[in-house]
Amino acid sequence: MAIDSQHRDACRQQHRVIGHYLAVTAWLSGMDCIVVTRGDLEVLLGLQRFKLTRMEWFEEDVKPWFPFQNVVELEGSDEYSFSFYSLYLSRISFDLPDGTMGDEERIRRLQRGKCAMRTALLSDLCPESKVPKVSTIVSYLSLLTSGLVGPESFISITVEPLHCSPAEREFVKSLTTELSKELVGEVLESPIRSKYSGRSLAPARFPLKEKHVQQVAKNYRHLEFKGNFDLKRTVNSVIQRVARRTNWKLPSLAF
Repeated sequence: MAIDSQHRDACRQQHRVIGHYLAVTAWLSGMDCIVVTRGDLEVLLGLQRFKLTRMEWFEEDVKPWFPFQNVVELEGSDEYSFSFYSLYLSRISFDLPDGTMGDEERIRRLQRGKCAMRTALLSDLCPESKVPKVSTIVSYLSLLTSGLVGPESFISITVEPLHCSPAEREFVKSLTTELSKELVGEVLESPIRSKYSGRSLAPARFPLKEKHVQQVAKNYRHLEFKGNFDLKRTVNSVIQRVARRTNWKLPSLAF
């Protein structure tokens, strides 16, 4: 029994670290809900097989940060081998859309539903879409708590997650390349912000880096330029040009 108690305590500590990291990620990204896939949890927990008890422990331990949860289970689950597709963790109450569908479609329905819940896959909020291991998370949270780094040093802020078709992904990739030619190394008078959340995507008074351009490209639907009309015209021109070249039909833009 002592061994079981020690194991439970170790799991609780690991789960709390992950819950804290997910909460910081959700807050900085402006999200109400984060979707953690089975593959994400395999990386975070260092497991390949999940028992029902371990999943129940994880949900219980992250509940202080995410009180509303929903698991998309697969058929064939039992207490020894828990088969699931993804775990939805939210700070607000929600109903998971009914029917058989993938996470991207389920997320779209949550975003467009009556609660308009801002939802994203965890991998879309991580740098290079790579979910970190717990050892990396512990180091990051320690540095963040001590004030030695800022939150953006680790977390990739993607206000509108890139749940999109291969065609749009190709468009954003090409857009990043073309915008880099115009913006990398430039010093802006005022920042480029997301009109969706107000967050800065590209800072002012500092030479822009590739990571800033990536954020601008990913959030091309909701850009705010704060009176910098020349910059707005340049970025808009690049967006239109890349859209024509890639045959991507632009949605209604917010800027």
